[in-house]
Amino acid sequence: MLSPEQQRISDSCASFHECVQKWKKLNSNGVRVANELINLKLRTDYVDGSEIWGSLSQMKDLPVRFIAKLHQEVEQKYVELKAILDSLVRLRSCLFLRNN
Repeated sequence: MLSPEQQRISDSCASFHECVQKWKKLNSNGVRVANELINLKLRTDYVDGSEIWGSLSQMKDLPVRFIAKLHQEVEQKYVELKAILDSLVRLRSCLFLRNN
């Protein structure tokens, strides 16, 4: 049987461990999304530079449609990254509130 102080310390340690695990998962997801966002941006720059469209000049709207799709994907990644950041901020706030 644990004393009330020991129980409180045990509960705090368990809570801290849970927060660390959540932080790691969110951080890992954030890095993944940021990497995808960078790759999308590089693909957009490559298409904007028309390196791949020289031989396809007869298909005038193909680059425009492709760029529009890339921009839509970039926007989705920004939204996903923002949600992850918001979750990290909430987790950080929750952790600081528990310690005070």
